[in-house]
Formats: sequence, C-alpha cells, structure tokens
Amino acid sequence: MFQRIVRVLELAGLVMDELANSTGPRTEVLAGHCREFMKSIKVFLREYLCVSEALGMLICPRWELLCSNGGD
Repeated sequence: MFQRIVRVLELAGLVMDELANSTGPRTEVLAGHCREFMKSIKVFLREYLCVSEALGMLICPRWELLCSNGGD
C-alpha cells in the first residue's frame, strides 16, 4: 500500500508540474496524468477501505452494524 501512496503523490506532482509549465500545460499530457491519478486514487481508496473494514471487524465484532448505520 505504501507504493500506491507514493505513486499517487508522484502523479499529483506531475500534474502540478505540467500546470506550472512556462509554455502552458500540454492538454494530452495533463489528461494522461489526471486519468492515471484518478485510477490510482480509486484503487488506493478501495484497498484502504477494505483494510480498514477488516481491522474494524477484528477490533469490534459489531463493525458491520456500525458501518451500515453510519452512512445514513
């Protein structure tokens, strides 16, 4: 999971670098970085939520009940 965090931060940096480009951002490059960032963050969040849920169920046997009521 650590590598995924590093990659997401790298992609965010690449987007910022492209936006700060002195000749203006290259649309195709910016779109590619943004697309990969969104995919990476989606996977990271899915992994993080799965790990959190698994740990929560170990710590609190009623975790599912707490989670299902918390989203209302």
